[in-house]
Amino acid sequence: MNLSHIFNNHRIYALGLLVLAGVIGWFSLILMTDPIEAGIQITTAQWVGLGFTIFISIAAWVRQCFTITPYTKAAK
Repeated sequence: MNLSHIFNNHRIYALGLLVLAGVIGWFSLILMTDPIEAGIQITTAQWVGLGFTIFISIAAWVRQCFTITPYTKAAK
C-alpha cells in the first residue's frame, strides 16, 4: 500500500480545512451560547468539546482517505 498516494498534498490541505471548519463551528457555538454581559468566557467543558471536535475531524479525514481513491490520469 502506497501511503504517499493515499495521503497526498491535496488531502493534507483538506485536513487543514476540515479542522479549521470544525474550530470555526465550535467557536460560533461558543458565541451563540455565551451570555452577552460577561463577554466571551470559555468553560472547561467547552475546551473538552474543542478537543472532541478536532479528534472527530481528524478521524473523519482518515476514514475518507482510506475510502475514497484518488483520481489518476491514464497514460496516453
